[in-house]
Amino acid sequence: MHVETHDKLGDLKQFQCSRIVIRDNLGNPIAVALQQSPEHIFIIHAAEEGFAQALANMGIKNTTLVHRVDGGALPKPPGELWTPQC
Repeated sequence: MHVETHDKLGDLKQFQCSRIVIRDNLGNPIAVALQQSPEHIFIIHAAEEGFAQALANMGIKNTTLVHRVDGGALPKPPGELWTPQC
């Protein structure tokens, strides 16, 4: 698999990889993807059951606590159209 990243819609970069760990600004893992074969990619995020076990199985020793919030109660940035669905 490959990952495409950008910073504020500029500076596009692409990377080949077999494992992705997405972390928040505090370094906590919030999602992981693991390519098990060319046709199979395992993806799980912090709000899903089994996330802590998936991290442990991948050798990631962080613990992530998830708090559900009402996405409609969050302030919207100016010009922002997307509303989180929590």
